[in-house]
Amino acid sequence: MIAERKDIEKYLADFEKKAETAFRNYQESGMASYDRSYRKNQDLAECLKIALQTDTDRTSERERRANNIRKIAEALEEKEYTKKDVKEILLNIAYM
Repeated sequence: MIAERKDIEKYLADFEKKAETAFRNYQESGMASYDRSYRKNQDLAECLKIALQTDTDRTSERERRANNIRKIAEALEEKEYTKKDVKEILLNIAYM
């Protein structure tokens, strides 16, 4: 099951809040368990940030490819191309 972006953002906020609370408790008490809790929650939050960034990068990549395909489709409409030319163009798009 793939989590939706809004769910990941909610979990991110939760882990950041837990990390802040643990850090504050560690500063006040000096107990190692609070320090471990802080680090664990901070690491989980970082992982979720990376996941969100990766999702954004993929979206940008898909948008870039879609724009390239649209531009090429418009160019194909304006000019007459052979099937061989179209095949070559489409193969180039696939490897962009």
